[in-house]
Amino acid sequence: MRVPVGHALMEVNASRLHLVTTFVCARQDSGDKIVKWVGISVAAVSFQPINITCPLASSVNVIPIPNGESIAIWPTPTCTEGTGLAPTIVASCNRTLGSVFTSGNTTVGCQCTTAAGEVARCTFNVNVPAFRPLNITCPLASSVNVIPIPNGQSIAIWQTPTCTEGTGLAPTIVASCNRTLGSVFTSGNTAVGCQCSNAAGEVARCTFNVDVPTALNIACPASADVIIIPTPNGQLGVWGLPPCTQGGALAPIFSTCDPLVGSIFSPGENPVTCSCRSFTGEVASCTFNVDIPAVLSITCPASADVIIIPTPNGQLGIWGLPLCTQGGAPAPIFSTCDQVVGSIFSPGETPVTCSCRSLVGDEASCTFNVDIPVAGTLDITCPDTTSVQLFPITNGRAIALWQPIQCVDTATPNLPIFGDCTPGTGSIFESGNTMVDCSCRNAGDITSCTFVVNVGGQGCASSPCENDGSCIPGADGVSFTCECIFGFSGQLCENAPGRYFDGKHDYFCLILLVSTEIILNLNYGNLK
Repeated sequence: MRVPVGHALMEVNASRLHLVTTFVCARQDSGDKIVKWVGISVAAVSFQPINITCPLASSVNVIPIPNGESIAIWPTPTCTEGTGLAPTIVASCNRTLGSVFTSGNTTVGCQCTTAAGEVARCTFNVNVPAFRPLNITCPLASSVNVIPIPNGQSIAIWQTPTCTEGTGLAPTIVASCNRTLGSVFTSGNTAVGCQCSNAAGEVARCTFNVDVPTALNIACPASADVIIIPTPNGQLGVWGLPPCTQGGALAPIFSTCDPLVGSIFSPGENPVTCSCRSFTGEVASCTFNVDIPAVLSITCPASADVIIIPTPNGQLGIWGLPLCTQGGAPAPIFSTCDQVVGSIFSPGETPVTCSCRSLVGDEASCTFNVDIPVAGTLDITCPDTTSVQLFPITNGRAIALWQPIQCVDTATPNLPIFGDCTPGTGSIFESGNTMVDCSCRNAGDITSCTFVVNVGGQGCASSPCENDGSCIPGADGVSFTCECIFGFSGQLCENAPGRYFDGKHDYFCLILLVSTEIILNLNYGNLK
């Protein structure tokens, strides 16, 4: 096939090619002689028609807004080539998504366009319902039912206002009012406002009146305003007559009360009912209380609640002031006792009488006892050195434990008294012998004892006895006994001559040789 030099064998539309085809072309040189063959490969794809799919009218979401208009939302139209989606081709419409539409049917046109210029078109409808104005109908004032209640007020009942759109009822729209059905209204005309609102934000309003006629009223005095006058026959109550009013003005009517003013009342709350009756037969009533204070009473402390404090002058008794009450509530009255708080009491039981007296002359009294224990002899027993339990720790030290120090008062032998020791049980003791001082105290009396804690188990090997005392070892090789030389005393012979400790007092003796032998026993704080 002869083709002029520089000419194409055929013209190919690239957008409509599908298969790869090889063409063999001859190039002719001068003299009609074929110089060479040229192979040309052309890549082409087959023709794929473009399509567009618009949304159904039923899939369009219409959202009402004021003034009878609506906003429309719809699925985006899809573009396809052949049998598959064309993700690079986006449909365009003559109305944007979310546009505002008026009532009626509006056609929206959309299209898809390929790079080759092919176009596919479709349309769909946006249907906006015809605008129906919102209306509300309030009840007539004459249809409002007014129910009188005390104090010149009334409860009002009315038909719920109706909401309509266009010419038909709107059952999904409920009217709301600024006063609820069954509210309490005072006398006179009161305007009640109601409204209906639809989904588009439109509002319809109306008002109606609640007319409460002026009623007869009575105002009772407050219970606190009643005057109580004590008399030999009882408590007398006096108050001012309650006024009767109509429309806020005094009415020419006198009130009556039951019981009458000036009656005698019993202790407690006494209700009084007063009423007014108009010439037309209307009645208004009110009630108040005449409060008569209850019987006066006093509560003394229990004897066990009295605090006993030992002093050099004797045993001092402390207690809380007895409480005066009326009707179960504290009364504004202070009690007095024939023995004042903080008095000194002798051993044994001493009765104390306390009383309360009210402003109207009522009196209440009670009695309790201040029990001062009769003093006995206080005995104390310290543990033996061998009964102390030692638990070794570092550096030759040990923790020492012993049974609680127990004392007995001969006046109350069945009531144990526990003593205190210094150092206390559970303390850490250094190696060697440590003196422990223990004491007991009862009502003003004190007694003491001592014992030795021996850490190291050396017994007499540690030379525990002082002042040249002789150490006598025990059978266990750990315990020991100190035998003191004349004049010295104590478990370790620690007490010097002329000193004596009886568990309560520390005594020192001084021997003077003048013409005769005189012995003076001087006690710190006491001279014997």
